[in-house]
Amino acid sequence: MLRSILRVPSLSSTFVRNFYGARIQVTPNLVEPSASIPGKHPKWAYRGEDMFSQLCENGNVYVQGGVGTPHALLNELKNYVMDRGLRGITLHQFFPRGKLSVLEPECSKFIRINSLFATRSCRDAINNGEADFVPISLSEIPHLFRRQHFTLDLALIQVSPPNQHGFCCLCAGVDINRAAIQNSRIVVAQVNPNTPTTFGDTTVHISKIDYIFYDSSPLQEFDIPEFTEVDSKVGKIIAENLIDDGDTCQFGIGRIPYATSMHLKNHKNLGIHTDMLSTEVVNLWNAGCISNSTKNVRRGRIVASFVVGKKELFDFIHENPSVSKFVLPSTFVVIILHHSFCIHCIINNVDLCDIAWTNAPEVIARNPNVAAVNACLETDLGGQIVSSTYGNEIRSGEMSGRELSFELNHPRF
Repeated sequence: MLRSILRVPSLSSTFVRNFYGARIQVTPNLVEPSASIPGKHPKWAYRGEDMFSQLCENGNVYVQGGVGTPHALLNELKNYVMDRGLRGITLHQFFPRGKLSVLEPECSKFIRINSLFATRSCRDAINNGEADFVPISLSEIPHLFRRQHFTLDLALIQVSPPNQHGFCCLCAGVDINRAAIQNSRIVVAQVNPNTPTTFGDTTVHISKIDYIFYDSSPLQEFDIPEFTEVDSKVGKIIAENLIDDGDTCQFGIGRIPYATSMHLKNHKNLGIHTDMLSTEVVNLWNAGCISNSTKNVRRGRIVASFVVGKKELFDFIHENPSVSKFVLPSTFVVIILHHSFCIHCIINNVDLCDIAWTNAPEVIARNPNVAAVNACLETDLGGQIVSSTYGNEIRSGEMSGRELSFELNHPRF
């Protein structure tokens, strides 16, 4: 998987050129999460004392966000820290979803959240000064861990049950989780049978996990936004005038991106290279609009970093024969008619990848005719837009992150 390692003494760091062809700066002791450690096995944990005994005051804890936010682990961490009076615990989190128990008033003396992407779960706490926020490009967040700007004591993640070979899958997203696993002293995994099996950088070998905690709670879902007649008209204008057949698309969160996707049903051979994979893509896939045949980066495959949506989307990314409903290129059809075993390889067409690569400007620029559809909160008569703040309030921080990465690489943003 790794092609070459180039040491740069002046930076005291390591550059790794991975199989994508992109250079990623990492710490010298990089270990792939998918590589096994002979003779090492995780311990089963049933309460906080089993998992967090090595956590001390002023410790740094990473918590997976998005669909895979491990709320059961967060509750155990909260109880453990408060029972022992551990102060100064910092929780680093990206795109948190659901109600966070660690934001309850009684936790403020012990735990403070440092959000790397503001969402509804922590937005009020950030604006009230009860939590911190780091404005940073999403593609740069993994480097905070890889360059040891944040030294992680614990990484709390959610994974699928291991298969017969001992491999688990990160819960519906890689984003910055891979970097956290690589650079955390202890990895605690919440194993959830509801986690879909995915491909790309999601693989974690069971030997990389120190403690396993079982929980079967439903995954965090994201409601599809209801768009108005005005939103629909705007989406139609975008679809008919700014997106052509064969374009590589990125869709953000909001009514306008979703409304735009509803008017792309007559487009052909669209490609998907996006940080966030949402329900819009499922609708376009079922309509036969997506083939990924014109992309230069991972041609024939949907590329994303994390997933936000409902169960329909989770089923879509799961290793499931129902995904084979898409329209296949004729060359593949001939192969399938003669070799039925090829079907398994072709239907697994969604790759979830490290966001340091997915959102890297030089990677995005390799795709032809990229069209990114995102929402903004305010605009002025000069055409300037605001997407990360509303007045003096931080809303998401995404203009300092995900949107900027795509805006730098094409005129149709």
